[in-house]
Amino acid sequence: MKRRLPFPEDGRRAYISGPPDGLLHRAADEMEAEAIRNARAVHELSGSAAELIQSGEEAAFLVDRLRECLMDMIHVAEARGERP
Repeated sequence: MKRRLPFPEDGRRAYISGPPDGLLHRAADEMEAEAIRNARAVHELSGSAAELIQSGEEAAFLVDRLRECLMDMIHVAEARGERP
């Protein structure tokens, strides 16, 4: 079974093959789970960010992390949508 990974390699789609319960598929599942955990953590921390941000640099850092998490979630959703 061929599966698209949720994270592109150099901007290109990357695929793995093998049994759905195999090592590579389990590693890909863990990558997706880690991306979801990171997104949840950033979401939780960003809730009180308005009171905590002291500079434009801190605001820019937060925006960058939010954008990274959103892109990771888009990749996970697209990859999952291609599965049978």
